[in-house]
Amino acid sequence: MSWFFAFSRQHSNLGFPEVPYETKPLLTLSFPSLDLALGGVKETCLYEHNEVNGRGWGMVGVGVQHDEGITRIMTLKDWRLALEDPKFNPTSLDGHFIALRWNRDQIEFFNDQIGMRTLYYGSTDTGLCISTRLDWVTTFSNTTEINVSCLGSRWLMLNQLSFDSCINGVERLGSNGYLNVSRGRIEALHSEPWLPKFQEYNASDAVRSLETLIEALVQYPMKLALGLSGGFDSRFLLALLLDAGRDLFGVYTVGEPGHPDVQIATKIAGRLGLQHQHIHEPLPDPDNCMAMMSSYAVRTHLIEAVSTVSKLRYSSKLRTSGCFAIDGGFGEIGRRGLFKRLERFGKKGIYEKDASQLADILWLNRAPIFAPDVQKTMRAGAVEELQGVLDKMPSAKEIGLANFVDLLSMRTRVPNYGGPEQSRLDAEVLIITPFIQPSYVQTVINVSASERVNGRFYNRVIRERAPQLTRFSLVKGSITYPYSLALAGNVAWLIAAIKKRVGAVWSDPIPDRLLLRVKEPVLDLLHSSEIMTSPLYDVKRVVSSVKAYYNGEKRLRGFVDWWLTFELWRKSMVGNS
Repeated sequence: MSWFFAFSRQHSNLGFPEVPYETKPLLTLSFPSLDLALGGVKETCLYEHNEVNGRGWGMVGVGVQHDEGITRIMTLKDWRLALEDPKFNPTSLDGHFIALRWNRDQIEFFNDQIGMRTLYYGSTDTGLCISTRLDWVTTFSNTTEINVSCLGSRWLMLNQLSFDSCINGVERLGSNGYLNVSRGRIEALHSEPWLPKFQEYNASDAVRSLETLIEALVQYPMKLALGLSGGFDSRFLLALLLDAGRDLFGVYTVGEPGHPDVQIATKIAGRLGLQHQHIHEPLPDPDNCMAMMSSYAVRTHLIEAVSTVSKLRYSSKLRTSGCFAIDGGFGEIGRRGLFKRLERFGKKGIYEKDASQLADILWLNRAPIFAPDVQKTMRAGAVEELQGVLDKMPSAKEIGLANFVDLLSMRTRVPNYGGPEQSRLDAEVLIITPFIQPSYVQTVINVSASERVNGRFYNRVIRERAPQLTRFSLVKGSITYPYSLALAGNVAWLIAAIKKRVGAVWSDPIPDRLLLRVKEPVLDLLHSSEIMTSPLYDVKRVVSSVKAYYNGEKRLRGFVDWWLTFELWRKSMVGNS
């Protein structure tokens, strides 16, 4: 990620701590009671510093500004003008970012409205560490034990629900947050959950919001590259881009050549004459595979199993080719695709704000790697966390059931699932996700549910602006179905279920290849004293399952994948403690 590390000391001149930066900092500063470093790629790490008066500012991420009807990607000058204002208010901006400004020993931090970019802070014997990297903060914090209760929702549910940290002694800045630190002490701290205005908008307003962003993107001095899959959401963005002009952008696709996403996207690009880049990197040697997986685990905080990294190695190539990438993630927000089960089966619990009624709908079976008492603590913690989130939500009776569910997904799913991956990507390429910009969600959340469900207005835009895109099948997961069923969610689901049952589903071979490539280091790790004596794990189950997988029981791949994910994350956070 484009990153920063700050160490605010209670006393002067105690020295900058040794931080294991992955890349050389772009800027380092040292004052009597404050040390600061910023790094990453220059496109997502902007800064200025005046050595005479000791003042300066920095920003990691991407900012989008709306000013007198004009939308633009914020430049160095834009950020300078914004942060020179003592009343700087990030709620007027789109994008994903953390902004900093300092005056010698005092430093302030601001993050975006949704909390897509966040920071962690923890006390030491001599001051306070603040960083975008949780593992760097835990290196210096007084306590580095895993908060098992907080871990509950992150492991046992769809995603973590709150902005709590999973490490004792370390805190995390919430959405629309502000932190002011001086001489090792917190002078001011606050954050607030994102809340849109509930007023009348229509689908045209939502589309126009995306169009203004696209207009800003095409004016930016880098070529646009849309991540094109076989899915509905990227096709909707493609229709808008085609309307803007096909010479203004290219498309890229990631993954195995046989994956339906790759095949459909390649056909679309070829038929429409689009510049297309298919990125598929071979697996490296075992040592580099382990390093790659460890880096992914520590930066993405258990949002996906580590084998996922095998299909996410594309950003460096995009940056080398000078691209500003557009990602179609979270398009479900505009078509009512998030937390659908919660709305369908949890109406009573939603209206009563009763976590005990809703928790069962949100459980997700990753892998049963933990000891029974740990599992019990995690489940209780997840329910307690859910109740805390529900208590801060407006009433469903006031805003409507559909809006309640969509707002809950924006407050919980987007920052806790999308945020870590956005942070990881910011270190490697300039990339933006249009569907989670607050200005768009502000409009689309107010579009009637009947217009949004199953992507009704997405489909209308595609048919009106780029009808040729309706000739290509859609892909969900690794299952294809006719575009004509785009609005027939239940029928598409039935086709997917039938194809799975009869085995007519493409199976990605890469996760198994990756785990087999690292067999020796994984088995060494399995038999280490840390694992064999760990109070966290159901040791007998972990050992037998990992051994069985490597002895040929491929059905256990998911178990091994998730156990390895957790262990690599745990080691990076707390080491052998």
